[in-house]
Amino acid sequence: MFTKCDPALSDIAVHLIENGVSSHYSNQGSVLDILRSRALEFRGTESWHNLDVLDKVYHFFIMGLDAHLTKWFVRLSHFRFENTREYYRAFIRNLHQLTLKEHLQKQIRYQYQIKSTEKGRLFFIGESFGEISKDEGNKLYVDLTDKSRKEMVNLALIKIKLEGDLVAYKINILVEVLYRSKLLTDSEYNLFIYGTNNVVLNSFSKLGISSRLLRKLEADGQFRNIKIDNNGHIDINDEFRDYLLKQDDFTKFEMLKYLNV
Repeated sequence: MFTKCDPALSDIAVHLIENGVSSHYSNQGSVLDILRSRALEFRGTESWHNLDVLDKVYHFFIMGLDAHLTKWFVRLSHFRFENTREYYRAFIRNLHQLTLKEHLQKQIRYQYQIKSTEKGRLFFIGESFGEISKDEGNKLYVDLTDKSRKEMVNLALIKIKLEGDLVAYKINILVEVLYRSKLLTDSEYNLFIYGTNNVVLNSFSKLGISSRLLRKLEADGQFRNIKIDNNGHIDINDEFRDYLLKQDDFTKFEMLKYLNV
């Protein structure tokens, strides 16, 4: 296990335990030793530097540890497939760059593409909402063949919510451990979590405002009309109030969560 004379490696154990990650492995002692060795092996190497953040999550927390992964890692274990990591790269990019309305429209279009294919119209939705199983496994899929427009919209909302929760409550936790353990740079961390290295945008992101909304505010030149006070509250002027009245319901709903208006 970790020794007192090796504080850097001890910190890795602390971050794994504090973030609750170690409890999601069986045989925790052995896994902590493996992760300590990986930190020694990976940190500062060119091969580690050349991996993107999701590749680093896979190589550090998942690769070769299948026998020790608990149910918490079930979805993340699919990171062994490059196309799964690519899917989440695209999903996270959409979270950062698209409004909820735009993201929803894109998701609905994708589902209609599946619905129109000849090979198969099964759509992965997860255990909570699945209606159909493959190969006699758990019911993880829905058949889009006879789904109405309203049902397609509801499925799209559910899918975005479920995938967003996976990113927020699992992937981001692992990214946080990597960052705290000095296995990610400030730039890598900020771009992954907040979608930007812009200091102003990051300060608002830390309050919980989505990067897609912040990008919209930036594009619309609204940061001259909005600021964070010394108590961490958002102050706005009358020009911003007028601006907000002209926005769609999605934008109003998200912004109003953070304002006392």
